[in-house]
Amino acid sequence: MAMRLQLVFSSQYAVCIFSGISALLKTGVILLVLFLTFSCAQDDKKQQFSEEYKKKWEDKISPGFPTDSMRILLEQSIASQDEVAISILCRELGKRMREMSDFSNAIAYHQQGLVAAYNIKDTIGITEALNNLGTDFRRIGAFPEASGYHYQALQMAESYSGRNEYKGRKNRVMALNGIGIIYLSFDNYDEAEKLLREALAEEKALNSPVGQAMNYANIGVIFQEKQMYDSAFTYYQYSMEQNQIAQSQLGIGLCHIHFGHIHELQEQYDEAEREYQQAYEIMGNISDTWHWLEACLAIARIRLVKNDFAAAKKQIDLAKEAANHIESPQHLSETYDLLHQYNLKRGNFADALKNYKLSEAYQDSVRNAQKLNHIIDTRVNYERDKNRQYITQLNIRNEMETRQKKIILTASFIIVFLLILLSATLFYAYRHRTRSNKILRRLSRLRTNFFTNITHEFRTPLTVILGLSRHLQEEKNSTHAESSYYLKAIDRQGTHLLTLVNQLLNMAKINAGMDNPEWQRGNISVYVQMMVDSFRLYAQNNNIRLYFSSSEPVIEMDFVPHYIDDILQNLLSNALKFSLPGDEVSVSVSTVKNKEVVLKVTDTGKGIPKEEIERIFDLFYQSGQSDKKRGSGIGLNYTRQLVEIMHGKITVDSEEKKGSVFTVTLPLRQSEEWILPAWSPEDRQQPSPTEATKITQRNSRFVRPYEKGRSPKTDVNATILLIEDSEDVILYIKALLSPKYNTITARDGEEGLKLSNELVPDIIISDIMMPNKDGLTFCNDIRNSELLNHIPIILLTAKSGMDDQLKGLKHGADAYIRKPFHPDELLVQIETLLENRRLLKKKYMRTIFKEDTPPVKDVNMEFLQKTTDIIYREMHNPDFSSIALAEKLCISPSQLNRKLNAISGYTSSIYITNLRVDYAKKKLMSEDKSIADIAAECGFYDAAYFSRIFKKHTNVTPSQYRRLPGGRSTPV
Repeated sequence: MAMRLQLVFSSQYAVCIFSGISALLKTGVILLVLFLTFSCAQDDKKQQFSEEYKKKWEDKISPGFPTDSMRILLEQSIASQDEVAISILCRELGKRMREMSDFSNAIAYHQQGLVAAYNIKDTIGITEALNNLGTDFRRIGAFPEASGYHYQALQMAESYSGRNEYKGRKNRVMALNGIGIIYLSFDNYDEAEKLLREALAEEKALNSPVGQAMNYANIGVIFQEKQMYDSAFTYYQYSMEQNQIAQSQLGIGLCHIHFGHIHELQEQYDEAEREYQQAYEIMGNISDTWHWLEACLAIARIRLVKNDFAAAKKQIDLAKEAANHIESPQHLSETYDLLHQYNLKRGNFADALKNYKLSEAYQDSVRNAQKLNHIIDTRVNYERDKNRQYITQLNIRNEMETRQKKIILTASFIIVFLLILLSATLFYAYRHRTRSNKILRRLSRLRTNFFTNITHEFRTPLTVILGLSRHLQEEKNSTHAESSYYLKAIDRQGTHLLTLVNQLLNMAKINAGMDNPEWQRGNISVYVQMMVDSFRLYAQNNNIRLYFSSSEPVIEMDFVPHYIDDILQNLLSNALKFSLPGDEVSVSVSTVKNKEVVLKVTDTGKGIPKEEIERIFDLFYQSGQSDKKRGSGIGLNYTRQLVEIMHGKITVDSEEKKGSVFTVTLPLRQSEEWILPAWSPEDRQQPSPTEATKITQRNSRFVRPYEKGRSPKTDVNATILLIEDSEDVILYIKALLSPKYNTITARDGEEGLKLSNELVPDIIISDIMMPNKDGLTFCNDIRNSELLNHIPIILLTAKSGMDDQLKGLKHGADAYIRKPFHPDELLVQIETLLENRRLLKKKYMRTIFKEDTPPVKDVNMEFLQKTTDIIYREMHNPDFSSIALAEKLCISPSQLNRKLNAISGYTSSIYITNLRVDYAKKKLMSEDKSIADIAAECGFYDAAYFSRIFKKHTNVTPSQYRRLPGGRSTPV
């Protein structure tokens, strides 16, 4: 009855909730519609800017499109208020008017296009219109107005959100170019060159040959005006190269005119004529009459200078005909001026006077055009001020509309968000009420099962431990063998209990979200191989064949090292535990489409029954096939959790009496924010020796900075001998060491000992289990060698027992690292050993040069003392060298160099010199002999050479040293 009432109440409660949600949603939708309607009403239906629509018009207005048709389209666009079309049509019409020297209409069109671009908020269109207006005013000589428009274009281009895109950068270059040309017109060459070079650099970045050619030519004009003709010629050549790349015939022709002008200014008329002739031919081929006239008149001018009257007259006549055809007063004025000069030279004074008057008349028409431009300028100023006010009003209105739309949009989002939040809250409350009882019952059942199972797992090892310990206490007559057997059983059960507790704690940390995995990027193939190697000894002892294979030698992957350790530990332990002698266990690593890594652990053991496969990953579940080899029922559940945390999945495929295959699939790459930064030698920090011993395999990142003044040789040029019989492990360790150290490799102890004698490395890293000569025997040989006994040795091994570690340390190893190891563990050990050797070098040098008490039974100090004694015995001999020293020590010079450098920090020759100088210092302070005598006693040929060496080491001459406080002042 109570259950029935609860169900009725829940149903009624649900109906009420959904009714409330429905009403609220209806109200919200109505409010949202009202807001959107108000927003649309506020919009004055101004045309929205569309890149696709603009491109459609730009493609339509091709260079060959008739001008009259463009005017008709402009009238239609104005009638339909198509601002996009108006902006593009006015831009192109203005350019065509400018090319026809109709600057008044060009300015009018470009201003109309500017207003249209403002209306549609087309930043690119606004910047282009401003640049076009700047160019228009520049052509009519209105430089203040031109600079104003170009600077506005520059400001617009630099504040444009797409300023790093091609069009945005191109507009900025056009503005810089225009401003530079204006400065050039005012003879402000320095500022012009600065701007033009900036524009040139940007054109290079844009890979625009035509733009580079224009800027090179303009910079050439600057040098030409400065009468720096060589530099000008060079920049004209640069311009020519870019024009040739762009295949611009007009640009090539203009460059020839520039070349000819420089030759003409330098009175090199033959070269000038040749350049002008090439320009003349090129301009004729491209039907550009205006620029062709420039070349034609230049040729006529040169031929008049050279008194080639017939050729000059022919060119002048051609120029006259062409200038009349295009109605160019400027060119006609120059043509009649050349005819005036021609007739003067030929003695035709009447014709000369007539031509002079015609030249002046055409020149007056040019001046009248300039006056007309002044009138146009006055009208344009009025139009410009008017347009500026209009644009200001448009900007104010646009800002108000934008602000209003933002308010409406924000309010709409807030209302929708509140409705969604309220709906979600009510729905969650309903779901929570209906599910709470079910969840509580399930949690209660899980808690009961958990405590039941964990109590059982704890009771079993505790029973054994307590029972055997009591038996040992009560049984006084137990033999040593029996006691040892019982103690091993207690130890085994205690280890099992500790492992169980650790796994439970790790699982608790993971479930509570308190685990902070350290993601690393590295070669997973080598890492897994080292993990497999740690199980080989166990497999061999149980006559189980253990194999490893990888599809690639290097598989770079993002992973958590200790997660991979635990996953492989559990999977391999189970595979070996349930395999019989003679069975096979294999581990393989492969990639799938460069996106995933597949790790398979395969065995040929007993297999798992089908009915148990689905439950194999449940917490505390144990297979009925376990027999005597029972586990805790935690390992596989813990493994699945680790795999899922790494965003992977684990599956099992098994068949009874044929074996099992556990497949772990992990992503090759994780999110970048999870991955620790890649290790870099420059980023490493050096730990103190005591701190280094505390750094474990899973945490080695807290270190102190390098000491100031540390020798770079220890960090950068240290030579490390790596002795390892596995190709993949060699590849992995070399990849870790190569950025910072010189790494040499050997495959076994015999080869390693041979290389050690030849090279005398700074550190040796050696595996223990190797063919021919194992790591422990190799370690003994190194420690018994007078040449090599100073070298630190790091042993790598898959054996992890304390006895194995102690055995390695007793054989003379300086460090002992278990495979698989964390990269930082190896690197920190290397850095610590090198730092210790650096400190020992300082200590040895203090002992040698300050005559401190030598350390007891230090083989390195004994070698140094022996070497120093030989040098002192031969101190008077100037011919005594490092080669002679090596012969007396019965080693090669290169071996001596490496040995001395390793324990003192000096090469053999420098060490000898240091001892000679130190001996000389003592004699200078204690004896009254002349400097020449002291030099001879210290093994120097002459006093001058001795003084140079002495000053190099002490920064003072021998005489100055003798006069120091406490010294003598006997003259030489």
